[in-house]
Order: sequence, then structure tokens, then C-alpha cells
Amino acid sequence: MEHRVADTDDGFMRIANELTDSILMADLTARQLKVMLAVMRKTYGFNKAMDRLTNTQIAAITGIHHTHVCAAKRQLIERNFLVSDGMKIGVNKIVSQWVSQVSKPLAKPAKETLAKSANSHKPTQLNTKDIIQKTINTNTPLPPTGESAKGEKPSKRKSNPIQYDNYLNAYNEAVGDRLPHAVEANDERKRKLAALVKSLATPNLCGKNHSAPDQSPDGFHAARTGLPAIPLG
Repeated sequence: MEHRVADTDDGFMRIANELTDSILMADLTARQLKVMLAVMRKTYGFNKAMDRLTNTQIAAITGIHHTHVCAAKRQLIERNFLVSDGMKIGVNKIVSQWVSQVSKPLAKPAKETLAKSANSHKPTQLNTKDIIQKTINTNTPLPPTGESAKGEKPSKRKSNPIQYDNYLNAYNEAVGDRLPHAVEANDERKRKLAALVKSLATPNLCGKNHSAPDQSPDGFHAARTGLPAIPLG
């Protein structure tokens, strides 16, 4: 590896201390700083205030791609770090004209905004008991409806008391003169009617009988259709 030593005998550039101090305090990116030093090297290094420098020349001594060189050089010109005159470019020695990337007046409004947002946030102090009570749902749950309720067990239907007189009247009307009429609902007849009503009851989804058929005479005729007759006499 070649041993290299910097020596003013090999050349140097004269730079004002104020210019160096201003560069040290400037908020430049790494690319902007390298482009700034490259312009100084190609101008002050040859005792020139300005010179014609292409992006390719600056890219060769900085190692930055020429497209990034073009962007950084444009940014430095916009912030008055560099000045241009036609095709020539140089360092702006009037350092008071350099524009910082972050404007200082923006710092105070930013602090005020942060302080205002912090003061406006006042969390409510709740003890453990209050938190638990608020998380408990005190509303009575509603029964499911629609599609979700299809699999639910239906409520038990109330059984109606047997109206024996209605059945006797319907029976007498149905048999006419073919059989003797039933006048009184004695225990034997009540037993037979109860058995008939139970056999005609409609089952629910669980297969249990919970209600009797229509106890009107018309309902008795309809219930007896197609069923074997049970004599009540």
C-alpha cells in the first residue's frame, strides 16, 4: 500500500477562517458538504473565485453519483451557499446570506404545540371498583332471534283443560241415531275422552304432547276423521 502524506508543498488553498467556521456550523447533509468542499477545491485550490464545473467532475472527486451531485448542488445554490454565473459556480463568501435548512422561528411554535397537547390530556382518576363496575354489562341479554335461534329449544306450551261437555255434544251430533247418545260425562267417559285427546295432540320438537286439538264440535269432527271410533256410551 502506498504511503501518502499531506504536504503543502504539493499544493494548498487559502480559505478565510470565517468561511471555515461557518461551514462547520452549517446544517449540511453529507452529500451537500462533499459538494461544497469539492467546489472549494476546484476554485480556491487554483486561486479562482469561480470556475466551470460539471457534475461528472464533482462526482469523480467525491464518489457521489452525478445525479445526486446535481441535486445537492441545486440545493446549495437555493440556500445561497453557492453562487452561479452562467456555466460557472463558486462559493458565496457572504456567509450572512446562507440559509439554514431548519428555520429557527419554527422551534417556538413547535414547543407551544407540544406543551398545549400535553396539558390538554388529563386522564380521569378511577379506582379499581369503578373500573370493574363499568366493565360489567348490567343489561339483560335478549333472546336470540332469526337464523341463530333455529336450534334453540321451544318453550313449553300450556295445556288447556278438557271441555268434556263440548266433546259429548260433538259425539252425539256425530253418531246421530246410529248409537245411543252420551248424556253425562262420568268418570269412565272422562277417561276415554282424555285418552282420545292425548292421542290427537300434536307433538313439539322434543316429541312430547303438550296441547289438545280444537275442542269445538267442528274441531272434534276434524280430529276424528280417519281415526277409529271410541264409543262413549
